[in-house]
Amino acid sequence: MKGGVKFVLRKNTFIDVCLELSKDAAIVIIGKNCLRTQRIWREEIVKKVNCSVYRVESDVVVPTDVVSKNRYIMPIFIERGYK
Repeated sequence: MKGGVKFVLRKNTFIDVCLELSKDAAIVIIGKNCLRTQRIWREEIVKKVNCSVYRVESDVVVPTDVVSKNRYIMPIFIERGYK
């Protein structure tokens, strides 16, 4: 285990697992995704955890905030085959 980071696999809802794993956490880092379901998950997690929550870009080469201030711009580009 290089760097001391463990891989954890749990079978439950995303929110329940995140809350369980964040009980003793100093911060929670989650992916920034524009899909409705994942936005709802993030909102629930932010309401329920007792620490700071940070979102990071993980699915793009250029962060969407650099390309546009419109938070829905990247899914539109992907659907239309934008290059």
